[in-house]
Amino acid sequence: MPTLDPDRLHLLPLGVGDAFSTRYYHTSFVLFAGSAVVLVDVPAPFGKMLREATEAAGVRLAVPDFTDVIVTHLHRDHCNGLEEFAYRRIVLEEAPPPRLHFLEEIIELLWYARLEPSVGDKTELGGTFDERMEEFFDLDGLDRGQDFATADPELVFETRITRHSQPCFGFRASYKGAVLSYSCDTEWGPKYVEWLAKGADLIVHEVGEEYPHTPLEKLAGLPEDVRRRMRLAHLPDALADRELPIPPLRQGELLTIGDKK
Repeated sequence: MPTLDPDRLHLLPLGVGDAFSTRYYHTSFVLFAGSAVVLVDVPAPFGKMLREATEAAGVRLAVPDFTDVIVTHLHRDHCNGLEEFAYRRIVLEEAPPPRLHFLEEIIELLWYARLEPSVGDKTELGGTFDERMEEFFDLDGLDRGQDFATADPELVFETRITRHSQPCFGFRASYKGAVLSYSCDTEWGPKYVEWLAKGADLIVHEVGEEYPHTPLEKLAGLPEDVRRRMRLAHLPDALADRELPIPPLRQGELLTIGDKK
């Protein structure tokens, strides 16, 4: 097993595909920074994704190890594994709830449309929906554009709402001088890319073929300084066997972000 330097920011992709991919798992990744282990989005089949990626990377990681979970938005390819994660964490592993970061405006849908039909029978009768959610997660509902910290206070996220078909946010994650930017799902936006790229060591940007995603040709036209720091995610199958002008992330590929200070 590799030893992860706690003073560095590390990224492990679990999946790199779009909502309809049959070649990849849906896009999700883990960030390691000091005492924080952060899961970014929770697709299904989560357990299989986690096992395959950690085996490929040679990293020992289990569901109770996650300190923080981020749900960027409610499209199924970003949160359909949340029920499995909640059950596995509380019922199978008997671990305390992790911190769940999400847009405050989606909390009712997050519970009633995603969690309550599956895990609601495990909650005690009565109480508000957010009180029932708190049996599974330590809730951190975010205002639009709100920054937040994680279990390691030095790992800080700046957020920005994306141009997507429903409320969704991307972020810049900073840890001890290293910066990872993630577009999440978004239409093409030059100003947004400028914000993502500023001071970033690694930019993970989605790519897609149709609204509301970013066409490959727009990203291919970016300045070389931006492209060389960029990796693609949310890949449609049509791009799977092509030589791309910007390299994609690979499932199970462990990356260390930024130069060691």
